[in-house]
Amino acid sequence: MVKVIRIKRIQRNSRFWMQNSRDSVNYEPISAPHQCQSSNNESILSASVKHSSAISQSVSYKRNNQVVPDDQQMSDARNSIDKINILDSSNNNLFDIDKNEEQARRRKRYAFPWMKLWSCCLICAALILIGLIVAIAILLSRHNSNTTMPIDAIDNTTVATIPTTDTSTFTTSPTTTISQSNWLVNGAAENGPCSANASIVYPKGWNYNGSITQEYYNSSEAEVLSTDPGPSNRGDCFFYGGPLSPSVTSMWQYVNMTGSIDPVLIDNQTVYFNFTAWLGGYEEQQDNAQATSTFLNQTSQQVGSSFTLGPVTNIQRSNQTSLLFRSSNGLVPVGTRSCLVMIKITIFQGTDNDGSIDNIHLHFYQ
Repeated sequence: MVKVIRIKRIQRNSRFWMQNSRDSVNYEPISAPHQCQSSNNESILSASVKHSSAISQSVSYKRNNQVVPDDQQMSDARNSIDKINILDSSNNNLFDIDKNEEQARRRKRYAFPWMKLWSCCLICAALILIGLIVAIAILLSRHNSNTTMPIDAIDNTTVATIPTTDTSTFTTSPTTTISQSNWLVNGAAENGPCSANASIVYPKGWNYNGSITQEYYNSSEAEVLSTDPGPSNRGDCFFYGGPLSPSVTSMWQYVNMTGSIDPVLIDNQTVYFNFTAWLGGYEEQQDNAQATSTFLNQTSQQVGSSFTLGPVTNIQRSNQTSLLFRSSNGLVPVGTRSCLVMIKITIFQGTDNDGSIDNIHLHFYQ
């Protein structure tokens, strides 16, 4: 008799070989052609086989390109289960490791946005600081790069000076005069002769350009009367744009301050100035005058700001021939060693420059 065995293997666990995996075995005897049977049926197998080890035929499988018998597979599975049993409470350290790793990942996820935020804040602060430094540098460079007054551009053809100093008392100002000593030479046009007609008499003590002249009040040329609105102590003469004048005529002079003022007082910002003048013109004409004071350092470079008086327009004069008072005062800038006073008279219509100015005063005090 030939024995045919059909084995239906129970499905194994997907992760491990189970220790007690079983196989169901069905067999049925098939009669041989000669129908020979053993008397004692010694070869009959049991209807069910409990263990796969009872099967005479060995089943093998491939692992790592090697053929491994079934009994070795079972042994490996048992060893693996013995080593790592996920249901064993003694191996809870695996869960602790996973938990710690998960917590570390969470901390990284939470910390990363804060790191980005702090980085952005630091970058913004650095950019703001750089911007402030650049702005301060620009302001300092502008302050230190003040241009020199265009003195060389002025036609310095004639210089007439007299060693006298104008000490006239200035009492008609709307404000109280602090110093009685005028630092300008011939600031009231009273030094030297004056013109009574269309002739030109250049101002004494001033550098000049054009036809600017010292003119008498009540002259036929300027037609500015001593009774017209103006300073009460106007004297006999004033500065006049002049006949047949160019569009702009001017005069100027330098004041050396260190001869009578200690530079330490200036640099300690304890010295102040008071700059005043009377400016005007003729009737409805727009010809006008203006006066500017500029402070200079040891190398004749401008320090601080310039201060300008006027011009006084015909509208401000109500189209009346007159002289109006203007003043400027403040702190002498640090580093000042001298002062430049510039007078400009501008013509707008007609052939004569009818702008006028008188009683130009510059005072210093503490």
